[in-house]
This record gives sequence, C-alpha cells and structure tokens, in this order.
Amino acid sequence: MKFKYSFSMIELIMVIVVMGILASLAVPRMDRDLRQEAMDSIMSDIMLTQRMALSDHRHNNADDQWQRTYWQWSPFECTTRPEYGMYYVVYSDTNKLGSPNRSEAAIDSYNQKYLYAAQGGTTGYCTIGEVNEDDSSRVLITKKFGIVSIDRAGGCTAAKHIAFDELGRPHNNIDGSTSPNFASLMQTDCNLTFNFDNGLIDNTDSFTLTIEALTGRVYAAN
Repeated sequence: MKFKYSFSMIELIMVIVVMGILASLAVPRMDRDLRQEAMDSIMSDIMLTQRMALSDHRHNNADDQWQRTYWQWSPFECTTRPEYGMYYVVYSDTNKLGSPNRSEAAIDSYNQKYLYAAQGGTTGYCTIGEVNEDDSSRVLITKKFGIVSIDRAGGCTAAKHIAFDELGRPHNNIDGSTSPNFASLMQTDCNLTFNFDNGLIDNTDSFTLTIEALTGRVYAAN
C-alpha cells in the first residue's frame, strides 16, 4: 500500500503565520527604500542644477533680463488633471518666456534623456499622463514616488523654483527680473519638505531637503 503525504492543518496555519510576519517586516523596508530613492533622485537633480549654473556662467551685462536665464529646478502641478500629480523640470529659461521647453532642459545623467515634462497640449504629461520618449520619467515625482505636495519654508517660502547663479548661490523668483540687482539671492536657508501619498507610503516619512543660503549646499535635513 502506498501512502500519500500532505500538510496537516496546523502546518498550513504555521506557514501562513510565518509568511504574514515576513510580509509585515518587508512593507516598512519598501517604504524606506522608496523614501530614500526619492530623496536621492531629487537631491541629485538639484545639485545638477547648481553644477549646470557653475559651468554655464549665465551672466551678461548687456542684457537687462539675464538673471532670468539662471539654471533652475522647478516643480509643477497638473492643475487640469490633479490625478497626475507633480513633476519637476531642470532648465535655463534662455528665451525668457517664463515656461520651460525641451530644448532648454538639462540631460538626465542616468539615461541621457531630458529632465523635462510638457505641461499642456495634446501630448503634454498633464494631458495624457505620460512623458515623451525623449524625456526622463524620473521627474514624475507623484507617479514614480507618490509625492503629492511640497512644503516650502525659510528662504524659499514663496518660491516657485530654486535657481543658481554663476557662483552656485541659490536664488528664487527670478522669472520677474527685469533689472538685475541680486534681490532674489536667498538670505536664509531654504527647506523643501516632500510629502507622500498615505496610500503608498506613511506620510510621517516625509523628508526635507535644505538648500543652504549663499553657498547653495544641498543636504537631507532628516
């Protein structure tokens, strides 16, 4: 007679319990990994913005609006399609029109694509929820990381962007500059706090990046 072996009910229950414990341990780790990835990615691109400013030297005494061409890290929200959330662009407003285009954007060192997403139009991210094949999806901070809002404090409380001059110093609100006087130069440290969607990661795991006034040094505050 052949005997067939099978798991007892107790053994099955034990396996389920162990799997549940392992799963509960894995979820916080996934949260930490997502938070760290978001922090590293955004901080890297703010630092890239400063490096572009240092190497590009956007200073032209013959042009009253030259400060508007500083390299800047600029976050945007899809106001027409809130479900698509937020993204950012790294660019220099060379045509001084106040909005970025692909030709003005920096290149993502990770994949050699543009750190850019179009806002509107029939193919814009806020219309179709996808970036152009030439653009880097890393800028889609809601879709990729679950970041739903940015709180600004200190030297960038009312800032729409973080810009850097040819000395690497941080500025804000340069888009209205018509007479260079360095009034946009940050005098106090800028604190940007990135908040997550509770459905993806615990909102208590928000992180803050600090851009140091005058030096432009970027570091994680928590």
